Amino acid sequence: MALSALRKDPLSPPSSSASERLQALNLQRHRTRARFTKMRPIWATVGSATFFLAEFGTYLQSEVIQDSWKEFREWLDPRITTSSRPVSREDADLSASLEASTSSLRILPDKGPPVSGATNQPEEPLRDPERLMMAHQRFLNSLCQSLLLDNTSFTGRLRTFMTDVDHLCALMGRLSVVQQKVELERDLEPGEAATNSVSEEARCFGDLTPARGKLDTGLTAMVGLLRDADSARTTTTSAYGMKLPKDSDEFVPKRKNRLDRLLLKLDYTSPQIRAMHLSNADAFHRSD
Repeated sequence: MALSALRKDPLSPPSSSASERLQALNLQRHRTRARFTKMRPIWATVGSATFFLAEFGTYLQSEVIQDSWKEFREWLDPRITTSSRPVSREDADLSASLEASTSSLRILPDKGPPVSGATNQPEEPLRDPERLMMAHQRFLNSLCQSLLLDNTSFTGRLRTFMTDVDHLCALMGRLSVVQQKVELERDLEPGEAATNSVSEEARCFGDLTPARGKLDTGLTAMVGLLRDADSARTTTTSAYGMKLPKDSDEFVPKRKNRLDRLLLKLDYTSPQIRAMHLSNADAFHRSD
């Protein structure tokens, strides 16, 4: 269900005269302003949670998985270099079309006996299966550590946080349905039915307040756990206590302290920043 309906101002109710229409419109504006005031801290928490999930997901996909795989692939095949300019899809399609169009114009040389050392391309290094298995195991272990899968405190808190997000979304969806019901009953069936719907709307707001508090607490706790993980990481290049010489050809994952940039972005989700945004919004609505 789209929760954007909670941000929209409902249509003005129909009425028989201009005075009644104006009175109904003023009452509706008053109700809408009161609803927006109650929803403002909830939307601030929703925005912070959305920003955290987006930035954390981008960090895991681009700075952890992609970089780790690129490092391991370059060790498997040194012919792949990171200094080469990435080729766009349009350039690749153009190169393929040119290759296909000029293939018929090529003059193939006569095949002669193979001459040793005639090729200029570097050969792919040969590694025994045991070295490949150990390198792959170190790659997977390093990837698990970079993804924080071995940090049970963080993974447990993240699971609780996602459960709280689902619970808050369900409550907001229920509130949206109730508010639509309130507006419909105010227009068609004023009286006791509308009073019951208003009471149900108040209960929905009462349920949203503790749910928002749990989400705020979980968000602050997860950022704190990320800071603890960042301070606990080391910047040494030796993996798992292996003392390898500089000219060794073994695969050694680089343990980079890459959480600092993520934490700088997550400062936006701090309670102080949210409080500042709420105070600015309150000042704006008071001046309106």
